[in-house]
Amino acid sequence: MDTQLIPKFPHFKEVSLHDRSLIKKITHEYPPYSDFNFTNLWTWDVLETRKVAELNNNLVILFTDYRTATPILSFLGHHNVMETTGVILEHANHLKADSKLKFIPEETAKLLCPKTFKVAEDSTNHDYIFSVKDMANPIAKNLKSKRRLANKFIINYPQAKVATQELSDPITQKNIFEVLYCWEQNKRIDNKAYEIIYEEIALRRLMGSAYQHDLILTCIYDGETMIAFSIDELLPGNYALSHFIKADIKYKGIYEYLNQTLATILLNLGVKYWNWEQDLNLDGLRKLKMSYRPVSFLKKYEVSLS
Repeated sequence: MDTQLIPKFPHFKEVSLHDRSLIKKITHEYPPYSDFNFTNLWTWDVLETRKVAELNNNLVILFTDYRTATPILSFLGHHNVMETTGVILEHANHLKADSKLKFIPEETAKLLCPKTFKVAEDSTNHDYIFSVKDMANPIAKNLKSKRRLANKFIINYPQAKVATQELSDPITQKNIFEVLYCWEQNKRIDNKAYEIIYEEIALRRLMGSAYQHDLILTCIYDGETMIAFSIDELLPGNYALSHFIKADIKYKGIYEYLNQTLATILLNLGVKYWNWEQDLNLDGLRKLKMSYRPVSFLKKYEVSLS
């Protein structure tokens, strides 16, 4: 691994757009864990505190919890994993970080000795993986209820149209934020609290660097009004990663229609698997993602001293 631009742990550097090719070169050896995806690392650095380091040819990430501002350490790799884990945990207190390493990918966690480290599965942070072929299939038996809702949307809103757009376009960006604010307002009406400020910052960061990422922006319009959008990234290994999806829920069946239509688009692009990231221990989000019948999970673990 060429790590000449990444300092050796415990020294870090802030994540920048210049790190894109180097980090992708490291992560491409592994399944597309959302926490180590460069676009995610950059986009969701809303507090501008994320940092990277290298240790034993492994990629070390310093995250920050949005709610508590507590630093969180994680790493991806398979080189000298026992030693790497011990060194990072030893420095956690010095960095005032959480005493557990989090978001540790299964490929890394399985190399740890349980006599030395406590390795606990963290199901709230598993990435949900879906079959694009199943989602695009109009007769898939395990998604009948989704098909019915998508068909109702088509019947009720025959004027609706789907378009792929450029995320860098200023008018499209304005429309995206209008959908986001509409979505937030619907949450407030339903008395569901949601902190939109971080999502707004993340979207602006992504829009400002759209040319740096292999993104596909899929939108639904009612006439000239955008009523839904999804921003996804095309990844190596026949994967796509969902970054943002929002819709005006006044249009019944709009999410089901968007997901079915986008799955068809992705399938035609050669995508087989769709990563919808984690459920963050939110019951509603967990039920929603499970209702689409994931075919597998990218499992993550918490690691601490035994």
